[in-house]
Amino acid sequence: MMLINPPSPFLEDERVFPYLGIIQLATAWKMRGLEIEIIDLNGRKKWKKIIKEIANEDNIFGITSTSPQFMYAFQANRIIKQNNEKASQ
Repeated sequence: MMLINPPSPFLEDERVFPYLGIIQLATAWKMRGLEIEIIDLNGRKKWKKIIKEIANEDNIFGITSTSPQFMYAFQANRIIKQNNEKASQ
């Protein structure tokens, strides 16, 4: 399972706020034996390329988002669906 934190280019410094929600989920799921990877896209200039590279993996994807990040989460979701035929509609 991959948990994705979309970029936050609207912030002066994208690394200011930790993304505790998905860290808490990942920790709980790891304690139950699941393999979890967190993809943090904050501060990444080529974040769409990163999403495209991981999209074709046989995996379950979860995307977190605050309201201002929604557009980036939506774009990440669309890239995953375009590059992974197993991704649900």
